[in-house]
Amino acid sequence: MTKLTKLSCVLLALITAPAIANDLYIAAGPIYSHTEKPFDDKDVGSSFSLGYTINPQWSVELSYDQYNDEAARGPNSFTAKNNGAKNQYNSKGVAISALGKTSLADNAVLFYRAGVTRQSVEELQYLSGLTQDCPRQDAYRGTHRLSDGVNPANGLNFKMCMWDGSVTQAMLGLGAEWALASDWFVRTEAMHLFSGKGQAVSALKLSVGYRFAL
Repeated sequence: MTKLTKLSCVLLALITAPAIANDLYIAAGPIYSHTEKPFDDKDVGSSFSLGYTINPQWSVELSYDQYNDEAARGPNSFTAKNNGAKNQYNSKGVAISALGKTSLADNAVLFYRAGVTRQSVEELQYLSGLTQDCPRQDAYRGTHRLSDGVNPANGLNFKMCMWDGSVTQAMLGLGAEWALASDWFVRTEAMHLFSGKGQAVSALKLSVGYRFAL
């Protein structure tokens, strides 16, 4: 049984346990994310969440998040930083998490998140020269040649490392929620995704949600 399956069973048990003041809610909004080096990729993605409030202190949430979706750019200059290359790290996937909540005021709540996410990842990285090895041993390797357009002998060689697959990452978050008129609310949250196999991603999420009383 995978870690994601085990956590899903625990959260399902919490959902089916006796609860008071429970409700369902949906939330959606943008995510600004920063993938750490060697990709150092910054981009704006999106998120959609479906949640269940167990009681005033706990909720569980299922979400689909897209953190990065910006195309790579190959080396195209002899003078630009990193010869004008831009590495690519695209990730999107489903997450399941538990939220613990603490009341700050009548209409404000502080919450922390712990969960796990299964991400579909695409990586494209340019390494200067041909002697460096790709970070992933199973990456597809290619060669990109940068020429000045006049004398190919003055060109530079770059190794292209391309990989796509799925990674499971832990997810931690800390945020605040404010209740608006009726059943509407807004959230802001700082998040961090990490694992031994996937690239670490830091993100800032802003979302608007609506509650459906049960």
